[in-house]
Amino acid sequence: MSKLLMTNIRYHQMLMIFRIVSIFIFCITILATNISFPFWKIYSPQTGISLSFIFLFIGLPIAILNGFALARASSIIVKNKSRKTEYFTLFILTLGILCFVIGIAHNAYQAIPANNLNLYRQPREYIVNLIKLGKLHGQIRCLQNEVELEKCIEEIELPDKYKGLSRNGKVILSTNLKEISIKFTHSTYNFGDGSIYIVYSSLKNNLSEAKWQISK
Repeated sequence: MSKLLMTNIRYHQMLMIFRIVSIFIFCITILATNISFPFWKIYSPQTGISLSFIFLFIGLPIAILNGFALARASSIIVKNKSRKTEYFTLFILTLGILCFVIGIAHNAYQAIPANNLNLYRQPREYIVNLIKLGKLHGQIRCLQNEVELEKCIEEIELPDKYKGLSRNGKVILSTNLKEISIKFTHSTYNFGDGSIYIVYSSLKNNLSEAKWQISK
């Protein structure tokens, strides 16, 4: 009888440890989602996303941990259907995975420059208006030669709330006598040798409609 009692005690101890580990795995999953895929922060889009890196070094460990925990929780439920508490463990693990999957889908969508432009066009237009009104500015560097008109380049740091609109939280304002353009850096390629930009451009005389485009 004492042996059976000891076996039951060990079994309940193992269940308690498993629940604690499951909650820990859930917290890790939510933390990884918050760091890699902050899909609930509409004004903090991710630019320069390396999905392959995230899948390999974050997604794979998360999948292994949650897969093990889900399999274990399901096994306990099948073997002992009267243990309703394990349904809660199964629920929080599923919730964590769901958040991570939504984050992946959201960021995979906005990793495409055209989608990122459409998704966050309104906050970018707000930044453009601030720059045009002179409320955002940086250090100006102007160049002039015999071929081109005077051209000025200004690197402007974005407000904290909007830093995610451009890689490194900065935009590049280029102006000459006729045109103004503002570059939001979306991502880099060739190990950082080149960049993909979301560019706003318009004529200073407002005779043509302002346009947005993707450029390298």
